[in-house]
Amino acid sequence: MTSAFSVSEGLADAIVKWQSAEIAFRNEVTLDPRNDHDEIWCAKEDAETAMLKEPCRSLNDVRAKAEVALHDENVFDSIANCTIGSEHALRVFLRSLLGEEPAPVDSGGK
Repeated sequence: MTSAFSVSEGLADAIVKWQSAEIAFRNEVTLDPRNDHDEIWCAKEDAETAMLKEPCRSLNDVRAKAEVALHDENVFDSIANCTIGSEHALRVFLRSLLGEEPAPVDSGGK
């Protein structure tokens, strides 16, 4: 998906990990409610979150990340409707496009 762009090593790695986790989930998931897919679901979600948080280092990184968001309905839905920690995923995603590191999680002073 991102082969048209030369992206930073960190983002390339995050995208590959997300793609691998996504494929593993899709290959294993069934509609049988007796099967437990929690482990591969969590791995997929963790890889997606890491990709969304990975700071962009170049315009090519921004393009690659936007391409993923526009072409994968699950990633798009996560950005539009989910939270990462206590923060809306859209804010995390947009901050990463600006090359900013993820904001520290507010643990309420703990």
